[in-house]
Amino acid sequence: MTKSGKYPYYQCQNKNCPKKKLANVSPQILHKEFETEVLNKIAPKENLIALARALATREYSNRNKAACANNEEKKKRISAIEQEQSLITDAYISANDVMKKALNAKINALESERLSLQSEVDNFTPELIPFDEAFGYVSDFISRPIEAWKNGDYNIKQVVLNLCFRDKISYNKEQKFGTINLSPIFGLFNSFSGENSLVVP
Repeated sequence: MTKSGKYPYYQCQNKNCPKKKLANVSPQILHKEFETEVLNKIAPKENLIALARALATREYSNRNKAACANNEEKKKRISAIEQEQSLITDAYISANDVMKKALNAKINALESERLSLQSEVDNFTPELIPFDEAFGYVSDFISRPIEAWKNGDYNIKQVVLNLCFRDKISYNKEQKFGTINLSPIFGLFNSFSGENSLVVP
């Protein structure tokens, strides 16, 4: 169903619907049912969010430590390259033509490696924002999508729909909401909850 007309209502989009003209639903009714029957049910419980926060924080911390350690190894390799380049330069002075050609090739290869590593080191950022803080912003929305929906304008409501669901949601007056395909993050929490509902992760 879609919003239509000067006086807003949701209109049936099924061309073959025998009750097409009677299928229009006011936004007030549909939104209320959507909030009660869908948004309230997809929000994960606090204990699941707390568990996800703990697991994600630990995984992020481990990966961040590994990335920092890898960056330090690159710095050490850069220093080793520079020392090797210095030794090769000293040897170059007294080398014959054949040796100079080989040493030139080695110097060029080392310089290429050094520049590549230096670029990676210069662009390395261990943490733009503390993970726990960033996860807090996400979990606030995940735990209360209905608040963003209720308090948001049309554009915010579209964002909520896009973040919560994979596909458009079908509705009719008799059966209400059809099968709902949740977005990956909400589908994951739903699969952990073990509760039966209209949603399909």
